[in-house]
Amino acid sequence: MDNYRSAPSSPAPLTKSTVTKRSPPELGQLSPHHVERESRTINARKQVLAGSIAAFVSTLVCHPIDVLRTELQTTQETLTARECLRRIWRAEGMQGFYKGLSAPLAAQAVYKAIIFGTNSTAQQLLLARTKKRPRPPSSNLSPQCLSYPEIFLCGALSGGVNALVVTPVELVRNRLVVSHGVYSGPRDCVGQAWRGGGFRGLWNGLLPTLCRDGPGVGAWFLAFAAGKDGLLAWKKSTKGLRGGKREAGEEKLGVGGLLLAGSGAGVAFWTVALPFDTVKSVMQVAGVGSEGKREGMGQVIERLVREGGLRRLFRGWQGAFGRAVPGSAATLATFDVVKDWL
Repeated sequence: MDNYRSAPSSPAPLTKSTVTKRSPPELGQLSPHHVERESRTINARKQVLAGSIAAFVSTLVCHPIDVLRTELQTTQETLTARECLRRIWRAEGMQGFYKGLSAPLAAQAVYKAIIFGTNSTAQQLLLARTKKRPRPPSSNLSPQCLSYPEIFLCGALSGGVNALVVTPVELVRNRLVVSHGVYSGPRDCVGQAWRGGGFRGLWNGLLPTLCRDGPGVGAWFLAFAAGKDGLLAWKKSTKGLRGGKREAGEEKLGVGGLLLAGSGAGVAFWTVALPFDTVKSVMQVAGVGSEGKREGMGQVIERLVREGGLRRLFRGWQGAFGRAVPGSAATLATFDVVKDWL
């Protein structure tokens, strides 16, 4: 037996054919649960980013209308929207329509990110549980879509979560609008509210905000979905009546259709939310500059109805619905366009 041990052969030279990069696992190699989770995460991130961009656009467009609505809701006088506009213009000029802008502008990205992100996550989780459930024959939704009640519930959840964040922001905005020089700026307003009641001072008006944003945002998403479905069904039926051939991309609405559906969603939101928004505004501006005894939600409703009947709860409807059309249209149309682009 030969005891000779040969030297190891030198390694073959490395070439492009022998060097392989370690690639991530293919989609098919991942577990269905992992794929589903990754899909939900990506979708939620897109919705958060698209919602933040949409929020910035709508805030610049709609803040003057918010100022008008707050003035009409909180004044002790009976003013028309035109009279209120003239008063603001004569007193402060264009700057008067953008006072208190910094707080909502800084918060709107977070505000809409919470709404769209929470709504997306809730919808994805519901879809994972209900995607095999058959839709009613009369529904024009595909089997992969949620039902309208499910859309409402997801929206209501996102609105409720958002109310926790938006309450102190709107408190600062509303107090700056009606203070007329009491506060030197947003920081001073926050400081006085904190010294007057701590967290309770900053979150004054949380309960009516929850009552506003829960059902209100649910109605907002529901109306937008129903509006898009209705417009798409009308688009398909008109194309069929004309005998034309369906072209690529026809299953989606254009910007005009999105703006129209978004406008209807804004009207739906304020129809549900306006009475609670009035109560919230009155609670938040009570005792501006001096944190005294606060009224509860029930006490405020009782007092307002005693002052002017149920119509008192809808004071400022001109500003609210005037804002609903451009604001909601800009938000939802921008959101849909940006989300599809991402």
